[in-house]
Amino acid sequence: MAGPALVASAARARVRKRPRASRQCGEQEASWHARYAAPVKLAQGRSTQRFALGDARAKEHLQKEGYVVLADVLAPNEVEEATDRFWSYLSASSAGAVQRESPLTWQSHLWPGQDYNGLINSGGIGQSDFMWYVRSNPKVIAAFADVWDVDKEDLIVSFDGCCAFRPPSIDPRWRTRAGWFHTDQNGRTTGSDFVCAQGLVALTDGDEATGGLAVLPGTHRSHEAIFQRYPLERENDFFILPRSDELLSEAHHLKPHIVKVKAGDLVLWDSRLIHCNVPAFHRFDEMPLDAALEDRGLQAANKALLPELTSVADAAWMWALHEAAFDEMLVSWGLSSASLRDDVSRQCAAWTKQLSEELYSDSTPRLSRLVAYVCATPRGSTPGLLRLRQAAVLLGATTSHWPDRCAITDAPVNRAGLVEFSSLDPLTFRPGLRIQ
Repeated sequence: MAGPALVASAARARVRKRPRASRQCGEQEASWHARYAAPVKLAQGRSTQRFALGDARAKEHLQKEGYVVLADVLAPNEVEEATDRFWSYLSASSAGAVQRESPLTWQSHLWPGQDYNGLINSGGIGQSDFMWYVRSNPKVIAAFADVWDVDKEDLIVSFDGCCAFRPPSIDPRWRTRAGWFHTDQNGRTTGSDFVCAQGLVALTDGDEATGGLAVLPGTHRSHEAIFQRYPLERENDFFILPRSDELLSEAHHLKPHIVKVKAGDLVLWDSRLIHCNVPAFHRFDEMPLDAALEDRGLQAANKALLPELTSVADAAWMWALHEAAFDEMLVSWGLSSASLRDDVSRQCAAWTKQLSEELYSDSTPRLSRLVAYVCATPRGSTPGLLRLRQAAVLLGATTSHWPDRCAITDAPVNRAGLVEFSSLDPLTFRPGLRIQ
């Protein structure tokens, strides 16, 4: 072993993998999430204010609301170039099997993303031409420099991934899951001060009809109180707010809403803010599962299903994604009656069919949503961290959104149609590339 292979091998030994959140969750945390509550209702039709890059009011909006939209940070030709590079990455990662003009090739065994939320944070995406093209854009870097009041040269960037929504009108299994509102900052370990502004660059227009980022405005100011209610016993920063929490209650004065964007916009948000991505709106998203089951005489299944599912859309999503193993899943949830499991399965199948038929159908083969995640924070880094970051780049690795940590999200490929990311063309060995 010599040259790049030796460097990559040594780097792989040094860079730490991020622990899976599920392994960090104890019984107490599981009990918080088991409490049933009606699905969260989004405020529909709310407009989104967009600011020009450099507008002083943008930073004020970020501080007050916890998020801000900066308009037209990427020019139309840059959006087109970034999109082309995304599809080039998908083609390379699938050995040419994924074809941009053929949605029938966009199947999950060829697609590197996560089915439930559309995130692509493995498979080498973090070191792809696509992601470096977006995160290196001078206006993107300037926006973060404005947030932190530092020179652009004093920032370090994350090696983050992206998010792509495939059109569920083509395949209902492609519809992502709503309702996983979370904060990306652990109040116990990271604290409740402002320490990180996350970001995404939109490469498609986004609104309720496409799905996108949903935020609960102002909740970054409730961050400390959240972790007083839920004292975590783990270090992982990602924390899903229990669905029964007062902030998600229909009676609460704050209502979550979709952040509407145009292709080329940059969205920044405080890592303390309660947010998540949501699919294109459908009425099943707001239809409580307990009432729907009771209306159909299936209330005996509530005890087993309600700790796991919230809405009719949840049930349809679970059935569509796990059709072959759905009965086994119901058994694992404690639904022992075979006849009741059959009835529940038939009903979930019917809801799935109805949902897919009612979704907007577009014959144009295009993604419902494509965004590139970007984040930059002041350098303030130790030589050790910089060496880890260089090692991560040499590995072609993807990290979390935290630039000042080297938390790897890449995992070994476990889908037959995907190429192992370490065998992709190594961006990092190109002459003149300087990674900090």
